[in-house]
Amino acid sequence: MMGRNRPKVVYGSPGGVVLMPGLEGERLDMPTVIEWKHFLENQPDRSVVDYFFILHRTDTFNLYRDRIHFYPSNASFLLQNLTWADQGIYKMIVDLDESNADSVLLVLIDVVSQPRVMTNSSCAQSTIKLQCFACGKLVSFTWARDGGSVPKDLWLSTDNTSLVIDRATGADSATYTCSVQNPVSQKETPFKLVIDDRCNFQTGRAGGVIVTIVLIPLIVIPWGLTVYYWRKSVPTQPIIEWWRVSAIWVPSFCTSPVNH
Repeated sequence: MMGRNRPKVVYGSPGGVVLMPGLEGERLDMPTVIEWKHFLENQPDRSVVDYFFILHRTDTFNLYRDRIHFYPSNASFLLQNLTWADQGIYKMIVDLDESNADSVLLVLIDVVSQPRVMTNSSCAQSTIKLQCFACGKLVSFTWARDGGSVPKDLWLSTDNTSLVIDRATGADSATYTCSVQNPVSQKETPFKLVIDDRCNFQTGRAGGVIVTIVLIPLIVIPWGLTVYYWRKSVPTQPIIEWWRVSAIWVPSFCTSPVNH
């Protein structure tokens, strides 16, 4: 039975539909009248819907007319086309006894965004990190591999936003699916990972060092000379600002805090 001291929390999304729970158990035994009211902070309470059992009559009030489907069997109702103004405490008052009313807290949150998956590598023998990004409140993350569970030798971050494959091999090639959900929505995105043996991390390391040693002087010296002569002809501040913006660029995805 719904507690009458602490409100039961019900979640909805703007434009969506929510079911307000009704009577349960012994409270179903022959009530005479049910009143649903909406309570807002620092505002007068609003009557939502009344039901008279003997008369089998439903009275829905103006702000909620055409948005409510009432169920006389247990005095619950569907509230449709939700708006942010619908948030707040709703009380179901049985036989005018407000001291014994059931309370429901309606909280609206947006549906979660479509998740995006990014990776840092697909090379054999490298440590591959799949990162899942999504926007929303109260978001949780789960991963699947080829439609099944993720093998135990793969590592998941504490918040499940990252999946890490250490020393990847061809056997790790698969479709990894990131699923995100919150109380009002659920979405998923598959990511096909193909391990590339041609860019083997171990064999490519020495060559990469040599190439880096050769290329650094060819890139840094001309760039340094360009900046030196440029600074003589233009103010310093624009150069600093350009470098600051370039250095901190990151993908414009929401990460996944519990309350974004």
